[in-house]
Amino acid sequence: MIKVKRLRHVTFTSPNIEAQLDYYQSIIGLGVIQRSDGRVLLGTESDELTLVLERGVDSHLTSLA
Repeated sequence: MIKVKRLRHVTFTSPNIEAQLDYYQSIIGLGVIQRSDGRVLLGTESDELTLVLERGVDSHLTSLA
């Protein structure tokens, strides 16, 4: 079995990216690194990528790195 030491980043889909973005910015404290149509990259103050939000039909985890 692989022993995970840390997560690099995760990707979530959501039909309401703006609500998710508000949560991760105001509650978790992440900042927007890059934004394009239907996709937002969030990270720490040192610009380390931690979360990708993508517009989708339903909310779910799509990938772990």
